[in-house]
Amino acid sequence: MWTFAFRRGYAAANVIQFVDKASVVRDHVPTFSVEQLRRLLAVAPPEYLPVLAIGAFAGLRPEEINKLRWEDLDFHERTIRVNASAAKTRKKRFAEISDNLLAWLQPYASRSGSVAPPNLQKMRRATMKAAGIEQWPQDVLRHSFASAHYAFHRNPAQTALLLGHCDQDMLLTHYRDPMKPTVAARYWMILPQITAKNIVPLAGMCEAGSVPT
Repeated sequence: MWTFAFRRGYAAANVIQFVDKASVVRDHVPTFSVEQLRRLLAVAPPEYLPVLAIGAFAGLRPEEINKLRWEDLDFHERTIRVNASAAKTRKKRFAEISDNLLAWLQPYASRSGSVAPPNLQKMRRATMKAAGIEQWPQDVLRHSFASAHYAFHRNPAQTALLLGHCDQDMLLTHYRDPMKPTVAARYWMILPQITAKNIVPLAGMCEAGSVPT
């Protein structure tokens, strides 16, 4: 406000520039545990499940998922196109479809139209209640993805790129130590229950070290 007033000639000086900045102790952002995420995915309605999975395993922002269409998902190239009009930075980027995310989304591969259901908030509240989750911190799925991806890969540049960050500063400020590598490995092993006898589960692929991509 003071910068605006000074530039417009409404104030003789920007008095804020003489004020010392407060020292802020930054704690890591809240994330879902592996068990909490398993419970959410297990009880989520079919129309809401892709929203959960994409947020947790691809790291898209809620507003990006709200504008996402099934046509933006390329199951062959294993990418999710985040259009500039949906991205916070107004720059197009591509998120990755990891092995476990592919397993969750494969039943929806032939769909078209909006990924998010119209009654999104109602479904989220019902899923939270069924899973015994009382709190839903802002951007918690995205934060869970960022923490797990960074802890698993230890490559801040790659994680920041997938998140759509302009640089690594935010990532290194918030996600440096919140998740142990062993926990992150379990995170990427969260898979849907396979009941059909003719379907080969992806667990073997995970054990071979191919998750996440």
